[in-house]
Amino acid sequence: MDIRELYLEFLAGSGICTDSRLIKPAQLFFGLAGSRANGSDFALQALRDGARYAIVDDPALSGHPGCILVPSALETLQQLAGWHRQQLNIPVIGITGSVGKTTTKSLIHAVLSSRYKAFCTLGNLNNHIGVPLSVLSIGSEHEIAVIEMGANHIGEIESLCEIARPTHGLITRIGKAHLEGFGSLEGVLIAKTELFRYLRKNKGLAFVNDQDELVFAASKGFEMPKVMIHEITHSSILAADPFLTIRLELAGEPALEVVTRIPGSYNLENIEAAACVGKYFEVPLPGIKAALEKFESGSNRSQVIEHGGNSFLMDAYNANPVSMAESIRSFAAISTQKKKVLILGEMRELGTDSPAEHQGILDLIAHFTWAGVILVGPEYKELVTREPYYHFPDVASLKPWFQAQEFRDTFFLVKGSRGVALEQLFEPGTFNPGSAH
Repeated sequence: MDIRELYLEFLAGSGICTDSRLIKPAQLFFGLAGSRANGSDFALQALRDGARYAIVDDPALSGHPGCILVPSALETLQQLAGWHRQQLNIPVIGITGSVGKTTTKSLIHAVLSSRYKAFCTLGNLNNHIGVPLSVLSIGSEHEIAVIEMGANHIGEIESLCEIARPTHGLITRIGKAHLEGFGSLEGVLIAKTELFRYLRKNKGLAFVNDQDELVFAASKGFEMPKVMIHEITHSSILAADPFLTIRLELAGEPALEVVTRIPGSYNLENIEAAACVGKYFEVPLPGIKAALEKFESGSNRSQVIEHGGNSFLMDAYNANPVSMAESIRSFAAISTQKKKVLILGEMRELGTDSPAEHQGILDLIAHFTWAGVILVGPEYKELVTREPYYHFPDVASLKPWFQAQEFRDTFFLVKGSRGVALEQLFEPGTFNPGSAH
């Protein structure tokens, strides 16, 4: 069965599934190899549970009814997504960057949805598996799509562009992240600007964050249509306590006040990017304003949770030196009568730069006054010399101590890399921030 025939089966079915536990009737099941299990091992169960076909690369399943044997299940999934993308005659906005990808994606989607039937990447499906799954979720009813693309090594964004084929693109910020894979900041720059290279090659348009020096400088090296975000959007922060109230002015439009549900001054550039893209795609000003005011972050990204007289700024989905420093500065600037406490997890995948980058964060912390500083992870162990800083090797060891403190009238910043899983601090026994109201 070639890719065109498989595509017809995809159209006749009810979607794609890569987890046999979640299979729905008439879906195509792709048996992908993972770090813990090989999806092909669950192909027969997926078929018994209603899968239309199981696409597998295990020769042992050759000839089994319902199984389609291919050289690589992953490559076939990517090829299918690429073929589906070819059938879609809609704008696709590709988004990448070291900081703010997911928030910017969601903000742009919210703004565009006020006028269009818009699609965006679900959750954090932004890698070599997630992007094809996202592309295959774009339906015939969608008029525009926003696809997030992440990477931890050079060449990955290029590959994802070949699948998603963006007509427009935006790099949020460029900074030190995933240095183990990229090797250096220069490597990050090369990798992220693969989006610009694709747009140049395919006559696409780039929205350029001209407030980020690296993005702006890199954009000058690419001859392609460009929209400089700050030529379209001008804004200033009127209040941040903790949610942003901004003065927003779009080119040719009257200035307006936007009262958001988004904390953190570092999110201003993300808001401006969404407003700029909305303006470019002719979303009316009232629609842009309403979308920005209605938007709320989720999934432990810039969430403010109130519980038991305490406040928690949950920004614990991930962290790198740029986002960590921005979060700390922004949190320090918030006006509040509550005591401020930092709960910071270590930053991972920084390679040989890790000790210096963690020391840099501690140096930054020292510029401000805190009621407490709690550091989590081995990277901080040898660096903690200041009192009253507390260090814990992991969340499990922190949790009993944290529960015993009985904090009151305290505002916490919770920030750390995904692998630290700081959100586990608030599982049953304290509270779950994701379900608090």
